[in-house]
Amino acid sequence: MDDNDALRLAALLCSRLTHDLAGPVGAVTNGLDLVFGHGAGDAEALTRAAGAQLKNRLAFFRRAYGTGEGLSWDEARRISEAYLAGSHHRLIWSETPDGGSPLVRLVLNMILCAMDTTPAGGTLAVIPSREPEVSADGELEDLSIASTGNFYQELSPRQVQPVFTAHLAWSMGLDLDADATGARRIVWHAKAIKRDPI
Repeated sequence: MDDNDALRLAALLCSRLTHDLAGPVGAVTNGLDLVFGHGAGDAEALTRAAGAQLKNRLAFFRRAYGTGEGLSWDEARRISEAYLAGSHHRLIWSETPDGGSPLVRLVLNMILCAMDTTPAGGTLAVIPSREPEVSADGELEDLSIASTGNFYQELSPRQVQPVFTAHLAWSMGLDLDADATGARRIVWHAKAIKRDPI
């Protein structure tokens, strides 16, 4: 199995997982609407907020980790805004191209990378293009890996997102880079792989 096949398999499994979870989450939210129909103070507000957050996260993860088939730039922007609602991150999205592209899914994963490197919050700026860019302004956290030879075995859950995203970019003919410019800004960008002339 090559890298593209492995990525495809992982995407299909994640699509299945999040699809199967999305229905019950929607049902729970609808049920809570009925239970708390006449109001129950703070419990109602807390439960509604948690249900909405869970639903938004599942919608985002389904697209970021799934196949991305049929995903448009407009939908990506909407689910990103919903995903970040109530968080410590603010989203700025440059003009959105029409239609869809395999790069849309890559951008969603780049957003997760930017969030991981600014866990205390900050401003995320997305530039969707053929060589997309996501910058993060905020207090930076180092996610580098000091490998002793077993790189993948040494990865932690906090470190896996950039690695997955780099593989995803590579499968699209792009290199993923992260450049820190000062102590409070990092830019994640995907650029076309430079190939040596034959």
